Amino acid sequence: MPTAADDSKFILSFRNLTYDIKVPMKSDPNNPNAKKVRKCCPPKEFKRILSDCSGYVMEGEACFIMGSSGAGKTTLLNALADRLVKGRNNYKFSGSVKINGEFDVKQKNFGNYGAYVMQDDILYSTLSCEQALLFAARLRLGGTTTSKKRRVEEIIHDLGLNGCRRTLIGNDMIKGLSGGERKRTSIGVEMITNPQILFCDEPTSGLDSFNAKKIVDVLISQAKEGRAVISTIHQPSSETYANFDKLILMSEGSIIYQGPAGDAP
Repeated sequence: MPTAADDSKFILSFRNLTYDIKVPMKSDPNNPNAKKVRKCCPPKEFKRILSDCSGYVMEGEACFIMGSSGAGKTTLLNALADRLVKGRNNYKFSGSVKINGEFDVKQKNFGNYGAYVMQDDILYSTLSCEQALLFAARLRLGGTTTSKKRRVEEIIHDLGLNGCRRTLIGNDMIKGLSGGERKRTSIGVEMITNPQILFCDEPTSGLDSFNAKKIVDVLISQAKEGRAVISTIHQPSSETYANFDKLILMSEGSIIYQGPAGDAP
């Protein structure tokens, strides 16, 4: 956990996160005494998705969550951003996520300090990169038009989007941004509010190793500017992995390692 010397830094801490979800019960062919499960309306049992996960991420750190498919990476990320389905009979959640040990992370005030970049972006295909950022600034920022344009220019510079600022987002029918440029634009749209903490779900998914490394470099540079960055990531190259600040390794819903990426066994 953080030391006394780190008390002045922005810290997101989580403790004993456990998440269960009801799934249809399966019959056990190896147990002749087990009751036969009806196919039409099988009974349900709880399956554990997260198991007693605890840890923290500090300002200035880029923390990457790794693990095999189904290990609970995205579920942990959603739990930290208060995006899990909770409060129904089919779901059980326990644990706490706090900022600076004082107040809980809740969706109702999440926009005041955080931003979440989804794996599948939702961008208007007929807007250019610059127009998409301006549109987000006009929707989400107060102040004058000049201050909003200034913020957009900062984002374009920080994310290396100057060369494609007037290129259309594009889609299957319209030629537009490359995969890496599109992902950086998605990150820029969420960063327009200058959040203290940035969540990213599989930001390198579908990209080649060169563009994947560029995305990771962008996230690390944003952390060095004084943010806390938390991102799930799948199959990074060795060159990309070498740049990681902090690593969380997950297996079957549990955290099996947390610390500097270079020290992971």
